[in-house]
Amino acid sequence: MLSTITKMSVAELQAKVDDYFNKCEEKNIIPLYTELAAHLGTNRMDMNRYYRGESQQSDKKWYKDRQKIIHQSRDRCEAGIARELLKGHGQVSGPIFILKNNYGWSDRYEVDNPTGGNTINITFKQKGNGKAKDKKGKRNPALDRS
Repeated sequence: MLSTITKMSVAELQAKVDDYFNKCEEKNIIPLYTELAAHLGTNRMDMNRYYRGESQQSDKKWYKDRQKIIHQSRDRCEAGIARELLKGHGQVSGPIFILKNNYGWSDRYEVDNPTGGNTINITFKQKGNGKAKDKKGKRNPALDRS
């Protein structure tokens, strides 16, 4: 069951969400998704079900209206955390952890090069005769590749 969000009208849900973000602004604190869930009387797992579209409701319009509010709220929380990270004040490991683990951020470049199931063969050719030479250009057997 999807907790108290199911009992609220769209207007009530939007009002509670706005109230949470206004309180965060007044107190100059970063809005957090888990805190928002608690403010709404639910938990992060139920909020994620709405976010992902895992509805228990048969009325799709009823559900989609609430899902839109949850999407916007989650995006606002993410933006607040990212903004705080960019300020560079204090510890940045907390915001980095949250962004990586809850919002899919990554600090590395990932390459996905699909081959359609085909094998890629890479051949490296050795330049020269494979005999290593020292700085003076003289052959040094200790550096030879076997």
